[in-house]
Amino acid sequence: MINKIGLLTILYLTAAADLWAQCPTSGTITSNCTAVGNMTISGGTLNVNPGVTVTVMGTLKVESGGTLNGTGATFNVWTLSDGAGSTNTYNGGTYNVSTNFSTANGGDFAMYNSTVDLSMGSVSISGNHMVLENTTFTGVTSWTTSVTTMTMTGTDIATSGNLQLENAVINDGVLDAGTNVTLKNSTVTNSTLNSGGKMTIENGNVVFDNSTLDLGTSNLMSFGTTALDFSGNGVLTMNNNTQVDIRGDIVNNEWYIDNSHVRATGNFDNAGNEILVVRNNGTFNLLRNFDNRGNSDVSADNGGFIDVGGNFDNRNGGAVDVNGGTLVVGGTFSGNTPTGDSGDCSGGSGGCCGSSCNPLPVSLLIFEGKVLSGTVLLKWKTVSELNNSFFTLERSNDGQNFEEIAKVDGAGSCKEMRAYEVTDGSGHREWGATYYRLSQTDYDGTHEVLKVIAIGATIFSSQIKTYPNPAFSESVFYVEGAKADMVWALYTISGLQIRSGNFNTDNAVSTDGMNSGTYLLKVQNSNGFITKRLAIK
Repeated sequence: MINKIGLLTILYLTAAADLWAQCPTSGTITSNCTAVGNMTISGGTLNVNPGVTVTVMGTLKVESGGTLNGTGATFNVWTLSDGAGSTNTYNGGTYNVSTNFSTANGGDFAMYNSTVDLSMGSVSISGNHMVLENTTFTGVTSWTTSVTTMTMTGTDIATSGNLQLENAVINDGVLDAGTNVTLKNSTVTNSTLNSGGKMTIENGNVVFDNSTLDLGTSNLMSFGTTALDFSGNGVLTMNNNTQVDIRGDIVNNEWYIDNSHVRATGNFDNAGNEILVVRNNGTFNLLRNFDNRGNSDVSADNGGFIDVGGNFDNRNGGAVDVNGGTLVVGGTFSGNTPTGDSGDCSGGSGGCCGSSCNPLPVSLLIFEGKVLSGTVLLKWKTVSELNNSFFTLERSNDGQNFEEIAKVDGAGSCKEMRAYEVTDGSGHREWGATYYRLSQTDYDGTHEVLKVIAIGATIFSSQIKTYPNPAFSESVFYVEGAKADMVWALYTISGLQIRSGNFNTDNAVSTDGMNSGTYLLKVQNSNGFITKRLAIK
C-alpha cells in the first residue's frame, strides 16, 4: 500500500511538472515557471526578468557564492534559505514565503532591495558577515541572530513576537517588535525601534544615535512591568537627540543619556553599583521612584536634567553629582546629599538643586489626572514660581478645541514646592479620551501653556497606517487612524525635519515638492508617538 501511494505521488508530481515550464538555476528566466521540489542556485548567477513569477514548492536556496538577481520579479516559495560557502546574494525581488527564512553557519550572506513577506514564519540569521540593504521583512513571528558581524541599511523588520540582534550596525531602519527586543554589541543610527514588551541590553555596548524608541507599548500598567532591562554588564549610550518613551519600569546597569531625551512612566532601579549619566542638555524624566542605593552613581553634567516625580533613595553609599546640570525630586530625598552645584534636593522633602532650578516663571514638576467615582481629579506641583498670578485649567474632547473649566490662584514668587488640585465632575468619558491643558499667567499678563495631558484611551500606534505607500511625488498620501488631537512631521532618512502639520480638517498630507526616496512620518499626541516609513516615487 505504501509503495502504491509513493508511486502515485511520483506520477502526480511528474504530471504536474509537465504542465509548467521548469525553472533553470542559471542563465535567465524570461517567463513564469515552477519548481516542483527544491530550487538551488549553487556557485553561479540566475537572472529573473521583471514581471516574472517563480514558484518553488520546496526550498529556494542560494549557496557556494551564488547570486540571484530578481529585481521586479516575484518568488512564491515554501522556504527561503541561504547555504554555506562564500558570499551568497539575493539582489531584488519580492519573496512570498510560506514558512521560514534562514541562513547557514560558516558563510556570508547579502540581500539587497528586496521584500520578504512570511506567512507568520520565523527568521534565523547565522553565519559570518551578513548584509541587509533596502529590504523589508513582514509577517515575521520571531527573529534571532547569531553572526560575527551584521550591517543593516534602510531595512525594516516587523515581527509579531521577539526580535534579537547582535553585532549589528543598523542605519536608517524601522524595527518593530510585537513583544520583546534583545540587543547586544550593536549601533543603531537614524532609526526607529518599537517594542510591545521589554527591551534588553545584553553584555556589551549598545549605542543609539539620532533615533526614536517606544518601549513597552503593550504594557497594561505604566509601572510594575519592566520595559527596559540590562542583562549582566550591558552598557547603553544614547547620542544626538535620541528620543525615548518608556511605558513601565527600568532595571539599569550602565546608561549614558547624551544630548538625548528619555521619558519613563515607571520606577527606576539603579541600586547596586549601577551608573546613570545625563549630560550635554540631555533629559531624563521619571514619573515614579528612583532607587540609587548600594554604591550607585548618578551624574547630571553640562546641562543634563534629571526630573524624578516620586521619591529618590540615595542611602547605603548612593552618590549623586550635579555639575552644571539639574536634579529635581518631587517626593522625598533620603540618603547622601548630592555634591556639585548647590541646591535643596536633600532634607527629606525633595526640591531642586543645580544650575536650572529657577529659570522659568513656573517650574512645573508634575501634572496628572485620575478618574475617581466618575469624576476626574487633576493634580499638579511646581518646584518654584516667579510672579505667577494664576493658573488656567481647560478641557477638550479632541485635543484641539479647549474650554476653560477653572482658574486657580498662583503663589506669586516662591522657591518652595507647591501642590494644587481641581476636581472636574464632567470630564470622565466611558469611550475616548478627555484632554486637559494647564497654563499660567504672570502679573503682567504674560501667558504660557505648561502641559497637556490625556485621561482615557488614547493608544493609537496600532491604528496608524499610511496609504498609498509608496506614495507619489506632487500628490498626497493619507494617514488612516489620524485624529484631530494628533500632529505629524516628515523627516528625511537622516533625521532632518522637512515639514509638519496637524489633522484638524482631514487626514491628507501633501507630497508637493518632495523628491523620490524614503522618508519617516512621525505622528504623535500628548500620550505618545509612532514613526512610520514612507516611500515616495
